[in-house]
Amino acid sequence: RSKPLPQLVEEATYLLKLGVKELILVGQDTTLYGRDLRERDGLLKLLYSLSELPFEFRIRVLYLHPQHVDENLLLNILSIPKVIPYFDLPIQHAHPKILKAMNRAYSSEKILKLISSVRQANPRATFRSTVIVGFPGEEEEEFSYLLEFLKEAEFDYLGVFPFYPEEGTRAEKLKPRVPVKERLRRRKEVLMLQQAITKKRLEARVGTLDEVLILDEESPNKLKGLASFQAPEIDGITLVKLPRKMEKTLLPGDLIKVRITKARVYDVEASPVEENE
Repeated sequence: RSKPLPQLVEEATYLLKLGVKELILVGQDTTLYGRDLRERDGLLKLLYSLSELPFEFRIRVLYLHPQHVDENLLLNILSIPKVIPYFDLPIQHAHPKILKAMNRAYSSEKILKLISSVRQANPRATFRSTVIVGFPGEEEEEFSYLLEFLKEAEFDYLGVFPFYPEEGTRAEKLKPRVPVKERLRRRKEVLMLQQAITKKRLEARVGTLDEVLILDEESPNKLKGLASFQAPEIDGITLVKLPRKMEKTLLPGDLIKVRITKARVYDVEASPVEENE
């Protein structure tokens, strides 16, 4: 059920007047925003309306259901001022048999094409996803297929969950079940694979410029914040090392321009740059 657009703009204005610097849009499926109001391109209209608000802030969109995403939507999002090029596409799996069992009507080929198109338009665009391992019927062949897909897709970040038979769902009755121990082993294998991919993707950002939202002080000359490619609480953080002349001049809530100087496994380090750089 969609809140009317004017109401969301009013809520956003209230938050921005309080000093909020990042608005996050999240829903069960944000791509469907406005459809129940008979609004065409509701999400894009909402993003354009929010981006026109006269404040210094940025917008992040989470949970774009892959079934309702197309190339046109993502490329349009890339063009909207203040909207971060951060795409959260929870695919859950890649093998056609498992996707069908999950009642998900899209293919791994579609996802790869979307990622490729967006990265061609903006090589620094960020992709996050989630997958479930050990879903009923996932044998070694389907699991290996998922691993190969993840190697090709190179998501910047990935959440990995072992299947859990939630009461009352259709999947609760599906067979054959993957043993719990094997589900956990597969989760660990995917996490190890993704760890290397995430580090590689972060290393490619070293030397680039970005914008960091300051969250807190790590030490007298080091601040903790979030770059545009880091969603709060689920991705890594950015540690900003301050020159002596800038110590105590920045506060939580400040948006500052930085250059990425070092990549860790999930986090990065950065240093402030002048506005004209």
